[in-house]
Amino acid sequence: MDILANTVINWLVEFWVGFLWPLVQFLIGLGVVVFVHELGHCLCALWAGIKVERFALGFGPRVVGFKKGETDYCLCAIPIGGYVKMLGQEDFKPLDEDDTIDPHSFHAASVGKRLVVISAGVVMNIILSAVLFIIICMIGMKFNAPVVGGTAENFPASKTKIDWSVQPDATAPKESIGLKPGDRILTIDGKKVSRFSDIGITASLASKNEEFDVTLARDVDGRTWIGKTSLIAKYNKQLGVPQFGISPAQTLVVANPEEELITDSLFRPGDRVVAINERKIEHPWQIPAIEKDLDGKPCKVTVQRGQQKLTFEQQPDVLNRSDVYYKTDGTRIEGRMVVDRQGPKEKDIELTDSNGETVSIKKYQVAFRTDGGAILVFSRSEIAGGGNWNLLDVLGMTPRLEIIAIVKGSLFSSSPAEAVDLRPGDIILSYADRPSPTWRKFKEISQQVGQQKTRLIVLRDGKVLTKEIRPSKQSGEMKIGTALTVDLAHPVIAAVRKGSPAANAGVERDAEILAVNNEKIHSWINLLEALKKLRGEKISLTCRVGSTEKTYELGKLTPEVFRPEDYKWSLMNQVPFKPLMMTIVHRNPIRAIAWGAKETARMALSTYQSLAAIFRGSVDAKKQLSGPLGIGRLGIMSARRGLLKLVYLMAFLSTALAVFNFLPIPVLDGGHAMFIVIEKIRGKPLPLKLVNALQMIFLVLILGVFILITFNDAIRIWF
Repeated sequence: MDILANTVINWLVEFWVGFLWPLVQFLIGLGVVVFVHELGHCLCALWAGIKVERFALGFGPRVVGFKKGETDYCLCAIPIGGYVKMLGQEDFKPLDEDDTIDPHSFHAASVGKRLVVISAGVVMNIILSAVLFIIICMIGMKFNAPVVGGTAENFPASKTKIDWSVQPDATAPKESIGLKPGDRILTIDGKKVSRFSDIGITASLASKNEEFDVTLARDVDGRTWIGKTSLIAKYNKQLGVPQFGISPAQTLVVANPEEELITDSLFRPGDRVVAINERKIEHPWQIPAIEKDLDGKPCKVTVQRGQQKLTFEQQPDVLNRSDVYYKTDGTRIEGRMVVDRQGPKEKDIELTDSNGETVSIKKYQVAFRTDGGAILVFSRSEIAGGGNWNLLDVLGMTPRLEIIAIVKGSLFSSSPAEAVDLRPGDIILSYADRPSPTWRKFKEISQQVGQQKTRLIVLRDGKVLTKEIRPSKQSGEMKIGTALTVDLAHPVIAAVRKGSPAANAGVERDAEILAVNNEKIHSWINLLEALKKLRGEKISLTCRVGSTEKTYELGKLTPEVFRPEDYKWSLMNQVPFKPLMMTIVHRNPIRAIAWGAKETARMALSTYQSLAAIFRGSVDAKKQLSGPLGIGRLGIMSARRGLLKLVYLMAFLSTALAVFNFLPIPVLDGGHAMFIVIEKIRGKPLPLKLVNALQMIFLVLILGVFILITFNDAIRIWF
């Protein structure tokens, strides 16, 4: 009974802290934004002598309120939005030509007064935004620093040419290719870059083939190189927005992951990595240089935890290089896979090679770009493996998959993996009745199964367990809520690549490797170490298949079938680090006011530009627009991160509300203002029948868009 009571209490506490209280904070903040907007209308209407019948926060039935003078001030049942009802202003009951206009109605006021009343809500929202930004600036707020953490393959940032002759340095080359981790972005088109979001916003709002001049700084051996380059944003199909392909930099402080994970990691949130194998490090981008020297032996990782320095032994992971693949006849392909055409409905893609010639990639084809810029195109069925398709491939043999982390579910539902009690360390034996799937095959199976229940068989502590699991849709893909790697500890073969030395020798799936040339093998890392010493020699592989031992002759170990440099060692790949932040703060009120005004103008301009980008089709509205559910989710997440983050979101929403509400669309404030301006120009109002028709048409359109966006939010969040 005590256990049940504790479980209920813990759930209620988690529900309050993780959901309900953040939701209440968000609704209060949203209420303030709406209140200020409607207050502007109300005060100016009263100033203009217009009768205000109701000042309401929310929509639907009246819940509570009071009446002062002729105005009913109230809260309504649906706590989203609000309105000011002025005499004579009807959205749902159009005016008639024969209606008598009351001298205290909205339409009886002069053109100038009506324009002031209509504009007042937007002006008040802009003022609120500026005030909130000023407060934030005086307190100080952290933003992602404009420092490169990494670049995405096949995106402009990874292959742009950098000219280092801008500010000559004897140690700098004349030019180099690609942005590197640690590079600081100084300016874009001559404008100072103050935070990382400036980079993303610039790319997302770019027109097709729009080129941006970028100035950057790179610290090398205590010296700073200053370079220039140009970037053209490339459309990211998955996110539905153009990008340069730059990810933000991180620190060496272990973070709580965005998605809560169940792991067996030795590191704790707040640990700061200070040394690896007694080599001091200060930045995450120093780790790859250390990883290049790894040989599979356990490493000593030293962390600062509070006042203590602790040293852990960490086993490096080993994976295929991402730019080495193999054909079904065993031929080695060296190049980055830039296109993988998996579906029959996808349009042909055209790429330009280093000679300026156009290469077309059709359905069910893959394309590779070599270091020299050549484009290699093959049918998907010609590619047997390598690269990211099967994570690790040794002479054509692939290890089994191992679960390294489980995604925790929300308050209301568990992730599929959590629901069936999968755990870190579980080894995948079968998925949807397909034995020992590779990483690529595992992803494909999840998409094929959809949300149907299917069988997953795992090995845990020597016991075989069968789980009935139902994948769920996350970020547009079907997933079961696990992070996977390869099982390096047990040299059991999950798959054999067609055309490989192992396949040609008849090596069987599920065989356990016992020895290579009579040297005992205990792990995949042990196997790689042994093969390194046997280069140029004939290879004999001893395996246990079922209860019998078999020996396979794999032939001579030539560079065509095995190269140690085709593998990369990673040490901290699965450890989440905190982002590199910088603080914007001005204690001086004058400077804070200047920053607040500039930030408000920046937000307003980027909102207009975002709408323009959606209308011209360079941004996918379905993936980028958020309705009440999406905004509510963002509000809850912001409130969880602290009051200042929530206030910043409210300042942004206040600006966005002002921009959207003043668009020249009938029903919105901007539409009313447009009609008033037209009336001033014509010397008389537009015909009421025309105004009523436009109001009703656009009211239906806006409600339809609202419903579609809300439905899309629901699909994105829950399905």
